[in-house]
Amino acid sequence: MQSTWLPIETVQRRRQLQRVLLNRPEKPERYHFSEFLTNRNVLFFEGRESKIEVVETLVGTLSGKDHPSALQAIWARERQGALIIVPDVAILRCRLEGTHHMRAALGLCADGITNPANPQAKTRVLVVLVGPVGQTHLHMNLLTSISALFRTPGLTDQLLRSGSADEALRLLQKTDGVSGETNVVRRTFQSVRDFFVHHYGVGEDLERD
Repeated sequence: MQSTWLPIETVQRRRQLQRVLLNRPEKPERYHFSEFLTNRNVLFFEGRESKIEVVETLVGTLSGKDHPSALQAIWARERQGALIIVPDVAILRCRLEGTHHMRAALGLCADGITNPANPQAKTRVLVVLVGPVGQTHLHMNLLTSISALFRTPGLTDQLLRSGSADEALRLLQKTDGVSGETNVVRRTFQSVRDFFVHHYGVGEDLERD
């Protein structure tokens, strides 16, 4: 008798999915920031809010219930060194145990917020990323993609003038070269793949450029 806590059919299907994932074509994959966002995660601020208030509000839009742990991890990471990709764009990020997919939020503030970690300028764009422990390629590739995205001439000003989450998201998708119709499918596949990487040991070699 085989000793397993899963039904045999479930084990077989899991192995089939692992084989499909591991046998994917060797085509480099690029991650797009817009694919990790929804209009619920894009917020506009007036500039009267503190950095703490902005980050707490953005984290509150993320799926999942462990917001206090995410905030604690974000502030711990900030104490180790802020990530300012251009003078008015900052990324706050963390990794959490038990998280098996990347979650993101975007804060936009035309007047800027005071950011002690960014003495060069007021922060007008603030990106929050909460992801799984491990999956280094996913984290690094997404950070690289975000950095390149916000170096696009004129993008920040266009986002700040967009006036709505839907319009800002469409602008990000257009700049990223992403079709809105395929976003949901891609995000769903990404979540499923991340789940199997985290829980069943499918290798990090699935996370490519």
